Amino acid sequence: MSNEFITGYCSWCYEKTSHKLKKVNKYGRDIYQCLNCNYRTLECKFCQEMARSGKWDDERCAEHDGTIGSFLHYNTELEDITQWRKIYKGSKSRAAKAIKKINDLSQNIFGDTLKNDHIGNIKDFDILCHKEGLKTKPSIIFLNGFLTKDKNLFSEWEPALKKHFPKSSWYEVKWDSKELKQIGIKIANPVKGYLFFRKIKKLMAIPRMAGKVTPYGVFADLAASYAFAFLSAINNAKIVGFVLSDIISHTPKTKNYIILGHSLGARVAYYTLRSLSRRKNGTPRILDVHLLGGAVGSSKKDWFGLSRTVKGRILNYHSNNDAILNAIYQNVMLRMSKPVGIRAIPIESNKVRNFNVSKYITNFTESPLKPMKGHEDFKKYLVDYIKTDIF
Repeated sequence: MSNEFITGYCSWCYEKTSHKLKKVNKYGRDIYQCLNCNYRTLECKFCQEMARSGKWDDERCAEHDGTIGSFLHYNTELEDITQWRKIYKGSKSRAAKAIKKINDLSQNIFGDTLKNDHIGNIKDFDILCHKEGLKTKPSIIFLNGFLTKDKNLFSEWEPALKKHFPKSSWYEVKWDSKELKQIGIKIANPVKGYLFFRKIKKLMAIPRMAGKVTPYGVFADLAASYAFAFLSAINNAKIVGFVLSDIISHTPKTKNYIILGHSLGARVAYYTLRSLSRRKNGTPRILDVHLLGGAVGSSKKDWFGLSRTVKGRILNYHSNNDAILNAIYQNVMLRMSKPVGIRAIPIESNKVRNFNVSKYITNFTESPLKPMKGHEDFKKYLVDYIKTDIF
Protein backbone atom coordinates (compact mmCIF):
# COMPACT_ATOMS: atom_id res chain seq x y z
CA MET A 1 0.00 0.00 0.00
CA SER A 2 1.36 3.39 -0.99
CA ASN A 3 2.08 6.08 1.59
CA GLU A 4 0.12 9.28 1.13
CA PHE A 5 3.19 11.33 2.14
CA ILE A 6 6.87 10.44 1.94
CA THR A 7 9.97 12.48 2.76
CA GLY A 8 13.03 12.65 0.56
CA TYR A 9 15.30 14.89 -1.47
CA CYS A 10 13.65 16.29 -4.59
CA SER A 11 15.58 16.12 -7.88
CA TRP A 12 13.85 19.28 -9.08
CA CYS A 13 14.58 21.70 -6.22
CA TYR A 14 17.29 19.64 -4.42
CA GLU A 15 15.61 20.22 -1.05
CA LYS A 16 14.56 17.57 1.47
CA THR A 17 10.80 17.91 1.43
CA SER A 18 7.51 16.09 1.79
CA HIS A 19 5.98 14.53 -1.32
CA LYS A 20 2.24 13.96 -1.65
CA LEU A 21 0.90 10.91 -3.48
CA LYS A 22 -0.90 11.92 -6.70
CA LYS A 23 -1.29 8.69 -8.65
CA VAL A 24 -0.99 5.00 -7.78
CA ASN A 25 0.45 2.85 -10.58
CA LYS A 26 -0.19 -0.89 -10.55
CA TYR A 27 2.85 -1.85 -12.63
CA GLY A 28 5.17 1.12 -12.23
CA ARG A 29 6.31 3.57 -9.62
CA ASP A 30 3.74 5.80 -7.93
CA ILE A 31 3.67 9.48 -8.82
CA TYR A 32 4.11 12.12 -6.10
CA GLN A 33 4.23 15.90 -5.97
CA CYS A 34 6.94 17.85 -4.16
CA LEU A 35 5.28 20.21 -1.71
CA ASN A 36 8.16 22.68 -2.04
CA CYS A 37 8.42 23.20 -5.82
CA ASN A 38 5.13 21.46 -6.86
CA TYR A 39 6.83 19.37 -9.56
CA ARG A 40 5.96 15.71 -10.03
CA THR A 41 8.34 13.17 -8.53
CA LEU A 42 8.74 9.41 -8.05
CA GLU A 43 11.09 7.24 -6.04
CA CYS A 44 14.61 6.67 -7.33
CA LYS A 45 15.26 3.05 -8.35
CA PHE A 46 18.55 3.05 -6.48
CA CYS A 47 17.73 4.81 -3.18
CA GLN A 48 14.91 6.39 -1.20
CA GLU A 49 15.28 9.90 -2.65
CA MET A 50 12.97 11.28 -5.33
CA ALA A 51 13.62 11.35 -9.07
CA ARG A 52 11.94 13.66 -11.58
CA SER A 53 8.65 12.70 -13.20
CA GLY A 54 7.23 14.24 -16.35
CA LYS A 55 6.77 13.27 -19.97
CA TRP A 56 9.65 10.85 -19.32
CA ASP A 57 10.26 9.48 -15.84
CA ASP A 58 13.85 9.42 -14.63
CA GLU A 59 15.15 6.13 -13.24
CA ARG A 60 17.65 7.83 -10.95
CA CYS A 61 17.56 10.78 -8.59
CA ALA A 62 19.79 13.78 -9.36
CA GLU A 63 22.55 12.40 -7.13
CA HIS A 64 22.63 8.97 -8.71
CA ASP A 65 22.49 10.20 -12.32
CA GLY A 66 25.34 12.63 -11.75
CA THR A 67 23.41 15.89 -12.15
CA ILE A 68 24.72 16.91 -8.73
CA GLY A 69 27.43 15.45 -6.56
CA SER A 70 25.44 15.23 -3.36
CA PHE A 71 22.03 16.30 -2.03
CA LEU A 72 23.48 16.65 1.46
CA HIS A 73 26.25 19.00 0.35
CA TYR A 74 24.48 20.70 -2.55
CA ASN A 75 24.58 24.11 -0.80
CA THR A 76 28.03 23.61 0.70
CA GLU A 77 30.43 26.30 -0.50
CA LEU A 78 34.13 25.59 -0.93
CA GLU A 79 36.63 28.38 -0.41
CA ASP A 80 39.08 26.53 -2.62
CA ILE A 81 38.84 23.58 -5.04
CA THR A 82 41.44 21.67 -3.01
CA GLN A 83 38.69 21.24 -0.37
CA TRP A 84 36.73 18.96 -2.71
CA ARG A 85 36.47 16.11 -0.18
CA LYS A 86 33.89 18.09 1.82
CA ILE A 87 31.21 17.76 -0.84
CA TYR A 88 31.66 14.01 -1.42
CA LYS A 89 31.66 12.91 2.19
CA GLY A 90 28.73 10.51 2.56
CA SER A 91 27.62 10.93 -1.05
CA LYS A 92 25.81 8.12 -2.89
CA SER A 93 26.70 9.47 -6.35
CA ARG A 94 28.67 7.28 -8.70
CA ALA A 95 31.30 9.98 -9.02
CA ALA A 96 31.92 9.83 -5.28
CA LYS A 97 32.03 6.03 -5.34
CA ALA A 98 34.51 6.11 -8.18
CA ILE A 99 36.81 8.37 -6.18
CA LYS A 100 36.56 5.88 -3.31
CA LYS A 101 37.84 3.21 -5.76
CA ILE A 102 34.63 1.21 -6.00
CA ASN A 103 35.09 -1.23 -8.87
CA ASP A 104 31.52 -2.31 -9.64
CA LEU A 105 30.55 0.69 -11.77
CA SER A 106 28.54 -0.62 -14.72
CA GLN A 107 27.58 2.70 -16.28
CA ASN A 108 29.18 6.09 -16.43
CA ILE A 109 27.49 9.25 -15.23
CA PHE A 110 26.09 10.11 -18.66
CA GLY A 111 24.19 6.83 -18.98
CA ASP A 112 26.41 5.18 -21.59
CA THR A 113 26.89 1.48 -20.94
CA LEU A 114 30.49 0.59 -20.18
CA LYS A 115 31.41 -2.79 -21.62
CA ASN A 116 34.81 -3.29 -20.04
CA ASP A 117 35.58 -4.70 -16.60
CA HIS A 118 38.58 -2.37 -16.32
CA ILE A 119 36.41 0.75 -16.60
CA GLY A 120 34.81 2.67 -13.78
CA ASN A 121 37.58 3.01 -11.22
CA ILE A 122 39.01 6.48 -10.72
CA LYS A 123 42.32 6.19 -8.92
CA ASP A 124 44.57 8.75 -7.27
CA PHE A 125 42.13 11.64 -7.77
CA ASP A 126 43.29 14.84 -6.12
CA ILE A 127 43.67 18.56 -6.72
CA LEU A 128 46.99 20.19 -5.85
CA CYS A 129 47.69 23.91 -5.53
CA HIS A 130 51.16 24.74 -6.87
CA LYS A 131 50.89 28.49 -6.33
CA GLU A 132 48.43 30.83 -4.65
CA GLY A 133 47.72 33.92 -6.69
CA LEU A 134 45.58 37.03 -6.46
CA LYS A 135 41.90 36.42 -5.73
CA THR A 136 41.00 38.98 -8.39
CA LYS A 137 42.62 36.85 -11.09
CA PRO A 138 41.10 33.71 -12.64
CA SER A 139 42.51 30.46 -11.28
CA ILE A 140 44.34 28.14 -13.69
CA ILE A 141 43.43 24.45 -13.72
CA PHE A 142 45.72 22.19 -15.76
CA LEU A 143 45.03 18.58 -16.69
CA ASN A 144 47.62 16.06 -17.85
CA GLY A 145 47.19 13.25 -20.35
CA PHE A 146 49.75 10.49 -20.80
CA LEU A 147 52.28 10.31 -18.01
CA THR A 148 55.78 8.91 -18.03
CA LYS A 149 57.64 7.44 -15.09
CA ASP A 150 59.39 9.75 -12.62
CA LYS A 151 58.57 12.83 -14.67
CA ASN A 152 58.09 16.21 -13.05
CA LEU A 153 54.78 17.07 -14.69
CA PHE A 154 54.50 20.54 -13.19
CA SER A 155 57.81 21.60 -14.74
CA GLU A 156 56.29 21.06 -18.19
CA TRP A 157 53.54 23.59 -17.49
CA GLU A 158 55.53 26.07 -15.41
CA PRO A 159 57.14 28.18 -18.20
CA ALA A 160 53.77 28.96 -19.80
CA LEU A 161 52.12 29.58 -16.42
CA LYS A 162 54.87 31.98 -15.34
CA LYS A 163 54.79 33.93 -18.59
CA HIS A 164 51.05 34.11 -19.27
CA PHE A 165 49.39 33.68 -15.86
CA PRO A 166 51.93 35.01 -13.30
CA LYS A 167 49.37 36.44 -10.88
CA SER A 168 46.90 33.55 -10.93
CA SER A 169 46.59 30.51 -8.67
CA TRP A 170 47.79 27.28 -10.32
CA TYR A 171 45.98 23.98 -9.73
CA GLU A 172 46.82 20.51 -11.00
CA VAL A 173 44.09 17.86 -11.21
CA LYS A 174 45.54 14.38 -10.68
CA TRP A 175 43.63 11.34 -11.91
CA ASP A 176 44.27 7.75 -13.00
CA SER A 177 48.04 8.14 -12.73
CA LYS A 178 48.69 4.37 -12.76
CA GLU A 179 46.77 3.77 -16.02
CA LEU A 180 48.19 6.88 -17.69
CA LYS A 181 51.75 5.93 -16.74
CA GLN A 182 51.18 2.44 -18.11
CA ILE A 183 50.21 3.93 -21.47
CA GLY A 184 52.90 6.59 -21.52
CA ILE A 185 55.80 4.32 -20.59
CA LYS A 186 54.95 1.75 -23.25
CA ILE A 187 54.50 4.31 -26.02
CA ALA A 188 57.62 6.24 -25.05
CA ASN A 189 59.92 3.21 -25.28
CA PRO A 190 62.52 4.37 -27.85
CA VAL A 191 62.79 1.05 -29.70
CA LYS A 192 59.38 -0.61 -29.30
CA GLY A 193 57.53 2.64 -29.76
CA TYR A 194 59.30 3.53 -32.98
CA LEU A 195 58.91 0.05 -34.48
CA PHE A 196 55.24 0.04 -33.53
CA PHE A 197 54.57 3.39 -35.22
CA ARG A 198 56.46 2.29 -38.34
CA LYS A 199 54.34 -0.85 -38.47
CA ILE A 200 51.13 1.16 -38.21
CA LYS A 201 52.23 3.62 -40.87
CA LYS A 202 53.09 0.88 -43.37
CA LEU A 203 49.84 -1.01 -42.77
CA MET A 204 47.71 2.11 -43.01
CA ALA A 205 49.29 2.86 -46.39
CA ILE A 206 47.83 -0.39 -47.76
CA PRO A 207 44.14 0.22 -48.67
CA ARG A 208 43.00 -3.31 -47.92
CA MET A 209 44.67 -3.19 -44.46
CA ALA A 210 43.62 0.28 -43.34
CA GLY A 211 40.28 -0.86 -41.94
CA LYS A 212 41.94 -3.64 -39.98
CA VAL A 213 44.22 -1.41 -37.96
CA THR A 214 42.36 -1.81 -34.70
CA PRO A 215 43.26 -3.15 -31.27
CA TYR A 216 40.93 -6.08 -31.95
CA GLY A 217 42.40 -7.03 -35.35
CA VAL A 218 45.96 -6.73 -36.57
CA PHE A 219 47.20 -5.29 -33.27
CA ALA A 220 46.07 -7.90 -30.79
CA ASP A 221 49.42 -7.47 -29.06
CA LEU A 222 48.67 -3.77 -28.60
CA ALA A 223 45.31 -4.58 -27.04
CA ALA A 224 46.96 -6.99 -24.61
CA SER A 225 49.58 -4.42 -23.65
CA TYR A 226 47.69 -1.22 -23.00
CA ALA A 227 44.53 -0.74 -25.09
CA PHE A 228 42.33 -1.61 -22.11
CA ALA A 229 44.18 0.88 -19.93
CA PHE A 230 43.67 3.48 -22.66
CA LEU A 231 39.95 2.71 -22.90
CA SER A 232 39.66 2.86 -19.13
CA ALA A 233 41.28 6.29 -19.02
CA ILE A 234 39.13 7.51 -21.93
CA ASN A 235 35.91 6.57 -20.15
CA ASN A 236 37.04 7.68 -16.71
CA ALA A 237 37.68 11.12 -18.18
CA LYS A 238 33.88 11.50 -18.29
CA ILE A 239 33.59 10.91 -14.56
CA VAL A 240 36.54 13.16 -13.75
CA GLY A 241 34.97 15.88 -15.91
CA PHE A 242 31.75 15.64 -13.92
CA VAL A 243 33.63 15.68 -10.62
CA LEU A 244 35.57 18.79 -11.64
CA SER A 245 32.42 20.60 -12.80
CA ASP A 246 30.71 19.76 -9.52
CA ILE A 247 33.67 21.03 -7.49
CA ILE A 248 33.80 24.26 -9.48
CA SER A 249 30.06 24.77 -8.94
CA HIS A 250 30.58 24.67 -5.17
CA THR A 251 33.09 27.52 -5.13
CA PRO A 252 32.03 31.19 -4.76
CA LYS A 253 30.31 32.53 -7.87
CA THR A 254 32.86 35.34 -8.01
CA LYS A 255 35.64 32.87 -8.80
CA ASN A 256 36.51 32.23 -12.44
CA TYR A 257 38.68 29.53 -13.97
CA ILE A 258 40.83 28.94 -17.03
CA ILE A 259 41.27 25.28 -17.96
CA LEU A 260 44.29 23.89 -19.81
CA GLY A 261 43.98 20.26 -20.88
CA HIS A 262 46.57 18.18 -22.70
CA SER A 263 45.77 14.89 -24.47
CA LEU A 264 43.28 12.96 -22.28
CA GLY A 265 43.25 16.01 -20.02
CA ALA A 266 41.51 17.87 -22.85
CA ARG A 267 38.91 15.11 -22.78
CA VAL A 268 38.34 15.81 -19.09
CA ALA A 269 37.96 19.51 -19.96
CA TYR A 270 35.34 18.63 -22.59
CA TYR A 271 33.25 16.63 -20.13
CA THR A 272 33.64 19.38 -17.55
CA LEU A 273 32.00 21.78 -20.02
CA ARG A 274 29.38 19.21 -20.97
CA SER A 275 28.43 18.68 -17.35
CA LEU A 276 28.34 22.41 -16.63
CA SER A 277 26.03 22.89 -19.62
CA ARG A 278 23.45 20.65 -17.92
CA ARG A 279 23.34 22.62 -14.71
CA LYS A 280 20.54 25.05 -14.09
CA ASN A 281 22.48 27.68 -12.19
CA GLY A 282 23.36 30.83 -14.00
CA THR A 283 26.54 32.61 -14.99
CA PRO A 284 29.39 30.67 -16.63
CA ARG A 285 32.34 30.05 -14.31
CA ILE A 286 34.88 29.15 -16.99
CA LEU A 287 36.71 32.07 -18.57
CA ASP A 288 38.67 30.19 -21.25
CA VAL A 289 39.47 26.57 -22.16
CA HIS A 290 42.73 25.65 -23.91
CA LEU A 291 42.82 22.22 -25.59
CA LEU A 292 46.32 20.94 -26.39
CA GLY A 293 46.50 17.86 -28.61
CA GLY A 294 43.06 16.88 -27.35
CA ALA A 295 42.13 13.18 -27.24
CA VAL A 296 38.42 13.87 -27.66
CA GLY A 297 36.14 13.77 -30.69
CA SER A 298 35.76 16.73 -33.02
CA SER A 299 32.28 16.19 -34.46
CA LYS A 300 30.02 19.21 -34.63
CA LYS A 301 27.28 17.60 -32.56
CA ASP A 302 29.71 16.96 -29.71
CA TRP A 303 30.67 20.61 -29.39
CA PHE A 304 27.42 22.31 -30.33
CA GLY A 305 26.21 24.56 -27.51
CA LEU A 306 29.22 24.06 -25.23
CA SER A 307 30.58 27.55 -25.96
CA ARG A 308 27.72 28.90 -23.83
CA THR A 309 29.42 27.44 -20.76
CA VAL A 310 32.45 29.72 -21.13
CA LYS A 311 32.66 33.49 -20.72
CA GLY A 312 35.55 33.75 -23.13
CA ARG A 313 36.56 31.16 -25.71
CA ILE A 314 37.32 27.53 -26.37
CA LEU A 315 40.78 27.51 -27.98
CA ASN A 316 41.82 24.34 -29.78
CA TYR A 317 45.49 23.78 -30.70
CA HIS A 318 45.88 20.97 -33.23
CA SER A 319 48.46 19.32 -35.49
CA ASN A 320 48.33 16.38 -37.87
CA ASN A 321 51.95 15.58 -36.90
CA ASP A 322 50.81 14.04 -33.61
CA ALA A 323 51.76 10.35 -33.73
CA ILE A 324 49.79 9.32 -30.65
CA LEU A 325 46.49 10.73 -31.87
CA ASN A 326 46.97 9.58 -35.46
CA ALA A 327 48.23 6.09 -34.79
CA ILE A 328 46.72 5.03 -31.48
CA TYR A 329 43.73 7.12 -30.40
CA GLN A 330 41.86 6.70 -33.69
CA ASN A 331 42.45 2.96 -33.79
CA VAL A 332 41.51 2.35 -30.18
CA MET A 333 38.31 4.27 -31.03
CA LEU A 334 37.87 1.97 -34.07
CA ARG A 335 38.50 4.97 -36.36
CA MET A 336 35.01 6.31 -35.61
CA SER A 337 36.32 9.48 -33.99
CA LYS A 338 38.81 12.07 -35.20
CA PRO A 339 40.26 13.94 -32.23
CA VAL A 340 40.41 17.72 -31.93
CA GLY A 341 44.16 17.35 -31.48
CA ILE A 342 44.64 16.73 -35.21
CA ARG A 343 41.84 18.83 -36.69
CA ALA A 344 39.72 21.91 -36.10
CA ILE A 345 36.45 21.91 -34.16
CA PRO A 346 33.86 22.52 -36.94
CA ILE A 347 31.84 25.14 -35.09
CA GLU A 348 31.27 28.57 -36.64
CA SER A 349 31.38 30.80 -33.59
CA ASN A 350 33.56 33.64 -32.39
CA LYS A 351 33.77 31.74 -29.09
CA VAL A 352 35.48 28.71 -30.67
CA ARG A 353 38.92 29.29 -32.17
CA ASN A 354 41.21 26.75 -33.83
CA PHE A 355 44.98 27.09 -34.25
CA ASN A 356 47.16 24.82 -36.35
CA VAL A 357 50.43 24.61 -34.40
CA SER A 358 52.12 22.02 -36.63
CA LYS A 359 55.31 24.07 -36.88
CA TYR A 360 55.88 23.40 -33.18
CA ILE A 361 54.94 19.70 -33.27
CA THR A 362 57.60 17.25 -34.43
CA ASN A 363 56.49 14.75 -37.04
CA PHE A 364 57.23 11.35 -35.53
CA THR A 365 58.79 10.06 -38.77
CA GLU A 366 61.56 12.64 -38.31
CA SER A 367 62.37 11.49 -34.77
CA PRO A 368 62.85 7.71 -34.83
CA LEU A 369 64.23 7.58 -31.29
CA LYS A 370 61.48 9.75 -29.83
CA PRO A 371 58.17 8.38 -31.13
CA MET A 372 56.13 10.17 -28.45
CA LYS A 373 57.81 13.52 -29.07
CA GLY A 374 55.12 15.02 -31.30
CA HIS A 375 52.44 14.55 -28.66
CA GLU A 376 54.60 15.91 -25.85
CA ASP A 377 55.58 18.95 -27.94
CA PHE A 378 52.16 20.46 -27.22
CA LYS A 379 53.24 21.15 -23.64
CA LYS A 380 56.92 21.78 -24.43
CA TYR A 381 56.14 24.71 -26.74
CA LEU A 382 52.96 25.91 -25.03
CA VAL A 383 54.74 29.03 -23.80
CA ASP A 384 55.30 30.05 -27.45
CA TYR A 385 51.95 29.42 -29.10
CA ILE A 386 49.26 29.81 -26.41
CA LYS A 387 46.80 32.62 -27.16
CA THR A 388 45.87 34.69 -24.11
CA ASP A 389 45.19 38.06 -25.72
CA ILE A 390 42.25 37.24 -28.01
CA PHE A 391 39.18 39.44 -27.59
